[in-house]
Amino acid sequence: MLDILTEIFSVVDLKSSRCTRLEAGGDWSFRLPQIDIIKLVTVLSGGCWMLQTDKAPVWLSVGDTFLLCHSPSYALASDPMLPPLESDSMFNWKHSNISHYNGCETVLLAASFELDTANAGLLIDALPSFFLIGTRHHLAQSLKKTIEMLSQELQTSEFGVNLIRQYLAKILLIQFLRAYSTHHSNRFNQAGWLGALGNPKIATALQLIHNQIDYKWTVAGLANAIGMSRSAFSAHFKSCVGMPPLQYLLRWRMQVARKKLIEGERVATVSETVGYASESAFGYAFRKVFNQSPTGQIKNKNKLRSDEN
Repeated sequence: MLDILTEIFSVVDLKSSRCTRLEAGGDWSFRLPQIDIIKLVTVLSGGCWMLQTDKAPVWLSVGDTFLLCHSPSYALASDPMLPPLESDSMFNWKHSNISHYNGCETVLLAASFELDTANAGLLIDALPSFFLIGTRHHLAQSLKKTIEMLSQELQTSEFGVNLIRQYLAKILLIQFLRAYSTHHSNRFNQAGWLGALGNPKIATALQLIHNQIDYKWTVAGLANAIGMSRSAFSAHFKSCVGMPPLQYLLRWRMQVARKKLIEGERVATVSETVGYASESAFGYAFRKVFNQSPTGQIKNKNKLRSDEN
């Protein structure tokens, strides 16, 4: 049986781009640039303020971990009244994963992730621009051991260190997403498919869709498979995921199809893989979702590769 999150990570081509450690003491305030990726930050010691435009300052203490996703620029500071210095001009992250400023009273650990821009929305759209799991929350305990291991690996130069950091960063993200899903499992339409994974009935329906992507699913068929009435299932699915069941099925099929086309698979093969008996029907569905034909997607891919070369 396929795991939904594993599939989605594969389609969006999620990669751990880097892990960093910032140590600071005394009075300090740093502005960090806009986040066009997913980033996790945790406080290992001390504490600081998280400052975002048009939002109230948030105090972060030891064990607090927050996620940023396509977030505007923000600041971290020992005092929210201090004018922030630009972090890019203060630290040389290109040549070191660890930076220091005036002491080590506060230590922050960060893990950043990159996504394939073509399908990034599949994960990005399910995440908030900012979400905090406080140290007192019971979900924070599931993150603690991984954070400690990642912190240790950032301070060693033994062989295989980069690979271990990448794996630990991914594990940390998955644990955070589990916690986020659990937190939102009963808050309808707030976390899309990710929040719905915490709802047993809807999670089962999603599992069926992902495991049998080529099956001719109907709303009635899915409802019957999980033991709900058609009307109740349809309403419950939409309230949890944010869209009707067959719209989700269509979007997932086309996301998978686009990934396969970009990787070089033939249109006819992809069409059959995602459940279409004819290329014309597949082409219509593809255009409906992406406003271009499958062959247009292939041409764009080839043009990008040509430009890169």
